[in-house]
Amino acid sequence: LSCCTDKNLQPLLSQSSEGYGSRLIFTPVFFLFRPNFSGTAFIEAQSKPAQGLFTFAYTITVANEGTVGVQLIARHWDIEDATGQIETVDGLGVVGKQPLLQPGESFEYTSGAQLRTSAGMMSGFFFFVAVDGTRFETTVPPFVLQAAGTAPGLLH
Repeated sequence: LSCCTDKNLQPLLSQSSEGYGSRLIFTPVFFLFRPNFSGTAFIEAQSKPAQGLFTFAYTITVANEGTVGVQLIARHWDIEDATGQIETVDGLGVVGKQPLLQPGESFEYTSGAQLRTSAGMMSGFFFFVAVDGTRFETTVPPFVLQAAGTAPGLLH
């Protein structure tokens, strides 16, 4: 996991007890970032499989367990379908918001992605600025988007 654009920060990485997500430790910020993989879902009502349109929802929670407030400024996603075609999405904030998280606060959001195949994956990063001016990115490890009944080995 890469996490920082500021070379003066020395992150420490440890696996969370749930087996997914990561703890990113900065000086002086301790920042917990966890993609909620159990929150991914195929949205059949908004999909048209016969026309190659598969809609998925995902939920991500970002929590600041540190001593310095941080603000989520922007996001970058690479959304890959089962054929290897990648769509890149960049934008300010998430779901129209740029949450400022004080120590102990968290922000959860649900958003969506559309694929041309019944399975794919997403990965990317969030860009943050701490209230002390430190700028950093946190990597979102790949997570799978998969319609019910899709063979697990469908991804290339």
